[in-house]
Amino acid sequence: MTRVRTYLIGISISCFFAACSADGGGGNTSVPVGGSSGSTVIATGGAVSTGGSTVIATGGTSGGNSGGTGGIVTQPSGGTNGTASGGTESVIEPIEAGPDGEWMSDEGGSSDAGIGEGGDYDAGTTVGDGRPCHSSVDWTSKPDDIWISPSGRDENPGTEASPKQHLSAAIAAWTAGKTIWVMPGTYSHSSKFSLSTNATSGAPLRISGVTGGDKPVFDFSGEPRATFNNGERGFEISGSYIHMRYLEVKKAADNCLYVTGANNTLEWLVVHECQDTGIQLSNGAASNQVLNVDSYLNADASGENADGFAPKLSIGQNNYFCGTRSYQNADDGYDCWASGNQSPVKFEYCWAFGHPGPTATANGDGNGFKLGSPALSASGGNAPHELIDCFAFHNRSAGFTANGNSSGQITCTNCGVWDNGTDWSAGSGGQTPQHTGDITNLDVSVDEAMNAPRDVRGNLPDITKLVRSQKAAAGG
Repeated sequence: MTRVRTYLIGISISCFFAACSADGGGGNTSVPVGGSSGSTVIATGGAVSTGGSTVIATGGTSGGNSGGTGGIVTQPSGGTNGTASGGTESVIEPIEAGPDGEWMSDEGGSSDAGIGEGGDYDAGTTVGDGRPCHSSVDWTSKPDDIWISPSGRDENPGTEASPKQHLSAAIAAWTAGKTIWVMPGTYSHSSKFSLSTNATSGAPLRISGVTGGDKPVFDFSGEPRATFNNGERGFEISGSYIHMRYLEVKKAADNCLYVTGANNTLEWLVVHECQDTGIQLSNGAASNQVLNVDSYLNADASGENADGFAPKLSIGQNNYFCGTRSYQNADDGYDCWASGNQSPVKFEYCWAFGHPGPTATANGDGNGFKLGSPALSASGGNAPHELIDCFAFHNRSAGFTANGNSSGQITCTNCGVWDNGTDWSAGSGGQTPQHTGDITNLDVSVDEAMNAPRDVRGNLPDITKLVRSQKAAAGG
């Protein structure tokens, strides 16, 4: 077998290009999860009624898994994966963390600190040179998996050759151990889609597009437009061990995805142009992973709530972000307002830039990373959040702000900051985040960062090499 050697950055995981900002956080309220009239409830083996919102519940069935300034921009979907004929995804051996936290190659060798030798990979399926944030799941399709296509029919058996049409029909037919494969195309929705399946770590509910082609698009533009935080969300995830991967979600009348469940994974998604934060974790959401997701151009009517990502408003513990990219949202890149004093979030190799975006109003704060809330405004704003290798740049306000978090225990290690209104901020009544190993000698623009391609597993590139390649191309 032909092998090629790649190189990995031996940097610790957390925030790489991140930003944290300070602000008053007014209007950071969540829309309570509530059923709308005429909701459709799909239970395993049950009948489907017509109506507004779609609620998926599988009863006791187990499954699980432990521009540019002034203009609207489009985000490329990134690199492609090796795909075998017939739609079966090629297996790419995962990079896993070793016993001491070092990144292991597929042959068991660890990468050295700094830029050194990494793992060996099959030719044609090499990963990039940035932080490996992808999951280690085997995404090979199996004969009894369920397939959907915009051109399918729900009465079909759900095979690749004869797919169903709607995700609701696929989930109604799902049993533990199966993956739901979403073929390319647009799946239009005029109401929220609720995922309440409680799967298990050994048999997760996996919903994935087929890598190597276009991401399937879940388009919620058919929902009535919100006037002030009163719209419906796209996906509401209250279940557990649900793994969504390689999908695009856009134009919901509130959050693109709203998570209150536990042990869920959102991976290699693109979410954009929703009328509130792209991905929000709230109300007890715990032990969730957000990996290699892009969130951009989200904008609410007031211009003060829509962030790229928001683990806020009374989350649980052990929520983790890695390889995420947030840019040109109306408010902030990342918002940890009132997350809970005992609910720190860990960010690794996350980027935040270009805030607020082209839809900015005077209400938008324009921070990269907002890491708390003032005690006089909201309780639960003093969590000791951890950021590693995160980057925040070209944000109107702060790159990283405690935003009133007075714990003095926010840590930012090897994080990059440049061209922000201010790089580090305490916010009203707060203490400036502790920061060591600051990276300040880079100069990547908004356009360059948002167009940097992801690799064959969805990982972001090494930002330092991105800078070098840009200078070389410019003759510098």
